[in-house]
Amino acid sequence: MNYFLSLINLEIWNMLEEVKKEGHIETVLATKEMKPRDIVFFYIGKERSLETAGIYATGEVMTNPYIYYGKPEEYCHQKNSVDVQFIKFECNEPFITYDECKKYINQFRSTHRLEEKAGKKLYEMMLHPKRKKEVQLNKKIKEYLEKNNPNEFLIRIETDLKVREEFIKKFTIPFIKNMDYDDYVMGKAETSETGRNSFCYILERKLQKLGEARGANVTKFGFWYDKKTQHYDWNKPYGVTIEEAFSNLKQELISLIINGNNHSYEEIANSSFAPTVRSKILTTYYPDSYLGIFKEEDVDKFLNALEIHYDIYKYNTAEKKKLLLKEWKENHPLLKEISDYYFVIFLYDTFAHELEIEHTVNGELDYDFEFVNFHYLGIHEAEKKERIRSRDTDYEKMNRNKKDIGDRGETAVLNYEKKKLIDAGLEKLASQVAKNPNDAAGYDIDSFDIHGQEIHIEVKTNSGNSSKTVAFYLTNRELEKMKEDDKYYIYYLYNIKKKIKCHIINRNNLLEFESLFEPIAYKINLDVEVIS
Repeated sequence: MNYFLSLINLEIWNMLEEVKKEGHIETVLATKEMKPRDIVFFYIGKERSLETAGIYATGEVMTNPYIYYGKPEEYCHQKNSVDVQFIKFECNEPFITYDECKKYINQFRSTHRLEEKAGKKLYEMMLHPKRKKEVQLNKKIKEYLEKNNPNEFLIRIETDLKVREEFIKKFTIPFIKNMDYDDYVMGKAETSETGRNSFCYILERKLQKLGEARGANVTKFGFWYDKKTQHYDWNKPYGVTIEEAFSNLKQELISLIINGNNHSYEEIANSSFAPTVRSKILTTYYPDSYLGIFKEEDVDKFLNALEIHYDIYKYNTAEKKKLLLKEWKENHPLLKEISDYYFVIFLYDTFAHELEIEHTVNGELDYDFEFVNFHYLGIHEAEKKERIRSRDTDYEKMNRNKKDIGDRGETAVLNYEKKKLIDAGLEKLASQVAKNPNDAAGYDIDSFDIHGQEIHIEVKTNSGNSSKTVAFYLTNRELEKMKEDDKYYIYYLYNIKKKIKCHIINRNNLLEFESLFEPIAYKINLDVEVIS
């Protein structure tokens, strides 16, 4: 099999109109060395401003070369020709752009034979399922750019850009160190001019066009003014007294700004600020480094929609994952010149449907679960079997699936804990239930019991549905945390792909088997029976 490149002059033969669909057979210009089953790539240059140069189609040669006698006006008339059946065809966007072609094609001239290695690579690219999606996405991007002029967008956000400049000039680190409560809090906008120029008010209300961060309540800022009680209030982990709490919050804010400047992603992920506030602060201070997407679940869905695959252990924080979106944008020929602000709006507008769909292993939306109580019988003695995996095993897909199952379990527990507190009349505490941002904390979720006492929850998930064994992995840090923290709970969720069931591990009983734990990240594997 040989590979050929055919340059199409749309003024002589308009392939985009003449070829109706894939499978169409057409007579095209040939070289004498062509033979049946050879592959031809059809390349269109920048003859029209609406077209992007590149390969728009590929086909298989059906005949040996012959002199074609058709109508005098036909471009193949009385010329060496072959019949080609089109395998892939797209009239809107090229399958392979000019920039991509340059990696494999040395010259762009009339029909000629390509090097076998280059031809094979181009053919693989043409047939890859992802190519069709990329072509369709490029069409969407062009249509979006035509309807939403990037220059007009910059004019619309001009006022907000000026406010941002004034904001970062005012709220410098020295200013933050000495600012008072009203310089920071939400809640006083209706009663004072200061309230409309506070850190939180500007961040949420005056910079909306640079990223929508509204939602939830003022507790997300950590320190606020309660209009009902007319008192300042704060999230209790910041301190006992108002002075202690505000001082610690200011230090946390300064640390976030410094870590943002240093691109210290792990430290950023450990910030005590709510993810929405944390991300808004970063994109306000460093708009060239941090995208204005404030929900990690949205980041995940955009990555999924764009089919950007990645190492979940390397890109393990929201800000790290945003780097992948930013890199994708900067390498895209149609989007690399636009502003990051415009890019974020484009993502939300283009993938609005994907944002409505929960991304889970089986697409289910029901996060309710049934509680099950177990009596522990002892360590499960599993038969030792050698595990053999194919060299072609997709470990990246396996890891994504595991993460998806884990995310589903954490979401289920988050929803349960919030509902539990709301049902108990503790709405304020329910709003503070959240994933612990510190991956080294030894647990996943900060919550409260119905008496208002803080509790720490580690979520373990299993896609199996067995009610005879409890099997999960426990890290050394998690084991240490369980031993020292009497408010530590392990929620073991199984049957995760169907109707979720949950067992809250009896930590005291579990620790009785500690000496028998398997030293593989402390594998827990117990025989159990349901208590009727």
